Amino acid sequence: MSKNSVVVNLAGQEFRISGSENTEYIKSLEEMVNLRIQDVQQQYPGMSMNRCALLAMLNLEDELAKMKESYDALDAKIAQLREMPRVAMPVARATAPKTPVGV
Repeated sequence: MSKNSVVVNLAGQEFRISGSENTEYIKSLEEMVNLRIQDVQQQYPGMSMNRCALLAMLNLEDELAKMKESYDALDAKIAQLREMPRVAMPVARATAPKTPVGV
């Protein structure tokens, strides 16, 4: 797998990123991270760029931790459901002729 090298600007600083992901994906991450930093800047206009970036990172980690927790709970529920015995339920056929009512 080939590596792509992309220059991104995060919180006003340039970084060269190398990875196997395509350029468009890396640029979309750049945009999302910068939007998160801008959100923090709008909430705390007097805060330095570095502190805004750190607070945005903390917010992202909080979201990630909560998503992982939800994922693990859902994964456990799926595993539990897989262990349940299957119950045979009669299935009505869609092509079965219907008996007229009142005959």
